[in-house]
Amino acid sequence: MRPLDIYEFNLLNRQEQVSYMYDQCTFLMQRKEDDRSRVNLYHAGDFFVELWYDTLTHQLGRVRSFNTTLLLEPYLENLALPSVSVI
Repeated sequence: MRPLDIYEFNLLNRQEQVSYMYDQCTFLMQRKEDDRSRVNLYHAGDFFVELWYDTLTHQLGRVRSFNTTLLLEPYLENLALPSVSVI
């Protein structure tokens, strides 16, 4: 499957979005939102995707895509990006 842009990703149904995330995106980290919610952050090339998970019901919740750095703020304290060599 070719890489999708954020608009194409948003047109997918939720099941297709989750499959795309697992197959095509890079997992970056998980954060705790509250006592029952965990949020996984994925990098999808030109955008990011959050997958919300309810730890009490063991159900996948909301999928949110974004391409603004403002929404990365909850992750910045613990996010470690791979180092890049400059030649």
